[in-house]
Amino acid sequence: MAWRVLACVALLAPLLLGAWASEAEFLPPAPEDVIKTEGGSLSVWSREFEFFKDADMNAAAMTIAPFSLALPEYNDAPQLSFITHGCAFMGLLSPLGVPAPLRYVQDGDIVAIPRGWASWAWNNGSEPLKALLFSDTRGTAQPGEVHAFTLMGGPHETLGGILHGFSADLLARAWDVEEEEARRVVAGQKHVGFVAVGHHNARRLTGELQAMMAGEDEASGTEEAMDPNALAHMRMGDISPFTRFKYSLSQASPDMAVPKGGDIFAVDRSKLPVLHHVGLSAFLYHLQPNALLAPHWYPNAAILHVVLAGSGRIEVVYPDGRTALHRDVHTGDVIAVPALFPSSMEASAEGMMWIAIANRPISPPSFLAGITSVFKGIPKDVLVAAFNVDEALEDKFYKARRDPSEIAIFPPTDKSAA
Repeated sequence: MAWRVLACVALLAPLLLGAWASEAEFLPPAPEDVIKTEGGSLSVWSREFEFFKDADMNAAAMTIAPFSLALPEYNDAPQLSFITHGCAFMGLLSPLGVPAPLRYVQDGDIVAIPRGWASWAWNNGSEPLKALLFSDTRGTAQPGEVHAFTLMGGPHETLGGILHGFSADLLARAWDVEEEEARRVVAGQKHVGFVAVGHHNARRLTGELQAMMAGEDEASGTEEAMDPNALAHMRMGDISPFTRFKYSLSQASPDMAVPKGGDIFAVDRSKLPVLHHVGLSAFLYHLQPNALLAPHWYPNAAILHVVLAGSGRIEVVYPDGRTALHRDVHTGDVIAVPALFPSSMEASAEGMMWIAIANRPISPPSFLAGITSVFKGIPKDVLVAAFNVDEALEDKFYKARRDPSEIAIFPPTDKSAA
């Protein structure tokens, strides 16, 4: 029976690995501009990249220019946004129109936006706001693709305002205004995606938002302060608008900190419960110069890595033991690692920081080195026989990396730093 199983594996291996035949299959091509205006830009990694289809993911990069507004929109996929630069006022509305307790975002924040929830952002600073947007496309019409529905804005082939599709008389009746007034409101929308407001109007808009935030009664953002009938209506949804939607990595303590090695920050359902409805999770890794993230695999998730700063190298291995990827990586590089594929990252002399987005609520990774290595749980005699080495050599491996701090990140040795 065993030989039949091996024969089947041998026959199926080319089919299973056919989609992952070269390094290019792990490296998405550069994102393509969807829109680029004075007020901001949106670029999207192509869904034709096989990883995005298989992992049911989508990735995009957004920039909001200084004193500019990202128009309100909702998407057909839940989204995890990571702010990489700048700051902005941000609004998030439940499907019932209730504002969520989200007011301001800045560099290092992760924001979860459920499917169908409308959001907008106003960059009141002198620096552009930059963000990476990751979406779970399992519920969309096409795997790997996200459809945005813009509440306001002019006509456009992909980001046109949805109001243009309604007749003026229907909108007039819905809004209880004259038909000509409804027509003027819709026709007056010329901008697409983003609006550059200008300094004069920017001061006024910023002042109004600051006054709104300062004037809000703290109790008004609680369930206890709401009318019982309104609260019952709101509870018809799956997600309460009083849920926390933001996790600030810049203010968080690392989940793992290794002296001279680096830090790991995890953003999962325990940190941000709304991720129960978003389906994604994230890790932020920071390796000190020449430090190593131990070889590992994730049992239940594919991972998209984006290098945020520094440089290093990554190695990925096929299920059959062949090297799938052995490559130097630098700031801005994006690497896709399919579920269960073993991988490892090593920082250069300048160190390296990257964010890793998982396409599922993450389970702890399995490591091939360190105190929690899977090899530590295998009897020594089994390892000696399996590795086909003498007992003395296996004993050396078995006793190595026994320090409690040696779980995932290993500081440089004299040999590695040379």
